[in-house]
Formats: sequence, structure tokens, C-alpha cells
Amino acid sequence: MSLVPSLLQAIVKVDGEAMVMHAGDKPYVVSPTGQVELASRGLTLDAVNGIVGQLLPSEIQNALEEFGAIQYELPALPEFPSEHFTVVAARGGDDVWVEIRRRRVPDEDRIPDELFPAASGIRSSCCYTCRATTAGSGRIDAGRSCSCGGCCDGACAAAGSNRRARRDADDVRGA
Repeated sequence: MSLVPSLLQAIVKVDGEAMVMHAGDKPYVVSPTGQVELASRGLTLDAVNGIVGQLLPSEIQNALEEFGAIQYELPALPEFPSEHFTVVAARGGDDVWVEIRRRRVPDEDRIPDELFPAASGIRSSCCYTCRATTAGSGRIDAGRSCSCGGCCDGACAAAGSNRRARRDADDVRGA
């Protein structure tokens, strides 16, 4: 059973902006009223690594190992229709830091599903690099182009994937 929906629910429940998890520290949600601690003890390195394993697909975990930092947009979940979540993580030696950032989508900015034509033969989940399909819908998401080549016959290559992972890692480090 995935821990991800519970983590996201903890953020939404307190109207939080982000959840922060760091090995050795208590996890907390940043909310309008301040930090809301989620545990009475700090997380172990193994616990944070386990959470990373559930939050990130294997190719993004590999990028985290290789580059030391990543940024990954979680696929849309039906339980959170007006929410977008982004995972930012950094690793250095025996230290791991993870932040799940929340971005609300106002109802007036949402595009109705009926405006998207259904496409057959396209997988409903997509790799991180392209994120071109909407989870569970099996259709291409408007305004996004595939860059993985495997989900919807897009035009990217592994080199493009690595460039994006490096760029995202640089964004996290502030380079």
C-alpha cells in the first residue's frame, strides 16, 4: 500500500504549502499558521529512503543518486483534483532531504475533461521525463509534449532525459 496519498492528505488537511522530511528531524508541514509537526520523533535515514522509494519512479531515484538533487511532478491523483504536487529532493552522503510542494489550481483555471479527445493505445501512466499523459485518462495532456518516446511516440531520447534531470538538479541547488 502506498504512503503517498496519506502524505498528500496531511498537506491538504492543514491547508499546507509543503511537507518537509529530513533524516534525523521530525517531518512537518509548512502551513499558514506555521510549522505543523507530524511525528514525535525524527525520521531515520531508512525511513526517508523508503518514502523516496514510494514517491519517485526508479529513473528519478537514479537521477537523485547521480546528480544529488531532483525535482519531480507527481502524477495527478483523482483524490486531489485541484492540486498539483512537486517533489524536491537532495541527497549527500548519509543525508537525505525531501520536500513535497503543493500548488492549488483554481477551479476557473481547470480545463474540462470533455475538451480533450480520447486517444486509444496510449498508456495512462507516463515516465517522468515527458509527463505527457494524465494519470488514469490515457490521453495526452494539453500543452505538454512527450519527450520519452515510449508513452506516445514522442521524439525525445535518453540524452534529453538526462539533460532535463541535470537542469532540474541545478534548479534545486540554485545553480
